[in-house]
Amino acid sequence: MVRNLVIKQRVLFIFLFFVLFRFYFKGNVATQKMAFFSFLVGYFFMNLNIVSGAFNKLPKRVKTPILFFLLFYFIYFLIVFITPVLHQTYDFGYYARFFYFTILILAGVDVFIFINKNIKVENSYKVYVNAFIRVTVFYIFFSYLFLIFPFIKNIWLSLIYQEISHEELTQVGLYVTRWGISGFSGYAFTIICTFALILQIMKINETKINLKEFFILLVLFSGNVLYGRIGIVASVFSLIAWILYSTVISGKIRVFIYFVFMLMFVMSILIYWYLTSPELASTLSWAITPFINFITTGEMNNYSANHLMYDMYFMPSSLTFLFGDGRYMADGSYYMHTDAGFMRLMLYSGVISQMFLYGGILFLLYAVYKNYSQVNKKMAFLIAMLFWGVFLVFEFKGEMFFQLISVIFPLALSNMKLQN
Repeated sequence: MVRNLVIKQRVLFIFLFFVLFRFYFKGNVATQKMAFFSFLVGYFFMNLNIVSGAFNKLPKRVKTPILFFLLFYFIYFLIVFITPVLHQTYDFGYYARFFYFTILILAGVDVFIFINKNIKVENSYKVYVNAFIRVTVFYIFFSYLFLIFPFIKNIWLSLIYQEISHEELTQVGLYVTRWGISGFSGYAFTIICTFALILQIMKINETKINLKEFFILLVLFSGNVLYGRIGIVASVFSLIAWILYSTVISGKIRVFIYFVFMLMFVMSILIYWYLTSPELASTLSWAITPFINFITTGEMNNYSANHLMYDMYFMPSSLTFLFGDGRYMADGSYYMHTDAGFMRLMLYSGVISQMFLYGGILFLLYAVYKNYSQVNKKMAFLIAMLFWGVFLVFEFKGEMFFQLISVIFPLALSNMKLQN
């Protein structure tokens, strides 16, 4: 019995790892992708009874916002579907991307299904949170392994499929830290690390405070140092909000003390890296530039931020603002050459469609809040606000709404009253 449970937990680990950090071996990549995504869709529809059963056990105050989320997402889908036809652009390129996003959302529900079907129904949200954190730590660990032993990285990268542009980046010194089992690890990976950090905050507040949990928090934060600067910003603000909550509202002074020790430990390691490794010194300088600018000038000025603010954000015509232009790609690039998440969707189908998409996400976050309130009401509000805050930060730079939905959907479906 115990051995069988251990096997199922390992299968969950592998399954969740591949959901979060997909990679494909060289060869027939299209077949590998088709097989995996077909499995995700098939597994979901074959186990709809588990999803409906879990949904029916939820309190009404949790079920209602989930239903509103599904309604709003469906309306967004209809707008996305008819937009290029109404505008007569017939630019159907976003269709494939939207269905890809939707399948990845289903992947999060698939993980919830697997846990409820095979492991422990009464503790499904805790199993999910622990697995998500462990998988992310595992990925970060291999990034450090690749950093310390470049020959291991080179062997692995020679086996997996990578885009040509990513292969070229192996020679760029600034990107020496941005490699993992999935290959080049950038924006999407720093998002996962930040979500895992929020889940670790959630876990720490449910358990006895100890150094081990703070060390894991440190590892998750270091993933942002490896993979993306915007994740550092989002994680720093999340940690500050949590420390203020813990010390001012909850009166847990020990959290603040542990955090100070952790900060001193991190600073010692960073100073050592900076003095001993020119490549890592370059990466660290890149990572902390926004904070240095903020301290010295009061603004987080840097080239990436300025390029994003002044080149990718602009005010289109009123009709475009409201209804979009029905274009997502143009001349091999995003329409109007903007990489910003808010702008891409607005230019395609307008701000009205975004109201349904982002409004639906708010409903889903409200469901998470009401669900987790059955465990800890004040902490539930903090967690919901952290997810929403980091979502705004990341969506400001690029599309990631589907990643947030995929991560928080299992938290909304797990009846935390029964599991408390």
